[in-house]
Amino acid sequence: MRIIFNASLAFMSFNPLTLSRSHALRLREYLIKFARSLKKNESYVTRKHNQRRPQDSHEGQRPGLLRGIRAIKSAILLFNTSGASEGMDTEKEIALLQKLVKQRQDSLDIYEKQGREDLAVIEREEIEVIMRYLPKQLNEDELKVAIKDIMTRLGATTMKDMGRVMGEASKEFAGKADGKTISMVVKALLS
Repeated sequence: MRIIFNASLAFMSFNPLTLSRSHALRLREYLIKFARSLKKNESYVTRKHNQRRPQDSHEGQRPGLLRGIRAIKSAILLFNTSGASEGMDTEKEIALLQKLVKQRQDSLDIYEKQGREDLAVIEREEIEVIMRYLPKQLNEDELKVAIKDIMTRLGATTMKDMGRVMGEASKEFAGKADGKTISMVVKALLS
């Protein structure tokens, strides 16, 4: 299906007026098949989106919600059409969502430093929407308890063991905590 979709994108790069009727019909068929395959292979984000409350479906009434959902859909579409992906699974989708949150958090920090509250509000709204599609994030206390368990399992006691602890913690908490928070907790516990 990826080959068919990439071929249809190649057709789309031409001027539509120069397409013959048969090419246009073939392109239409390819796009319909692609859309059907997307419906069959429902992704993690799509399942989460379908679990939303009925009020949330009125996206036009809430521009922040609409911007956040468009950003997610755009990022997934870019990932799927990049050619570098073998297919998107749940782990890749969660990593993609975390990347989107991190980008917006960085922008939010910059806007707050510059006193641009109008732009900061937009970033906060988008972060809130994207966070809905991520698994529940661990708070710092839960993270400390879990990292202490990892440290006892690995026998880590000094800062030299930080790499091993970080590697194990990053695998275990993928999607549940960001790397910066994990790193801070590990440093605090090992020092």
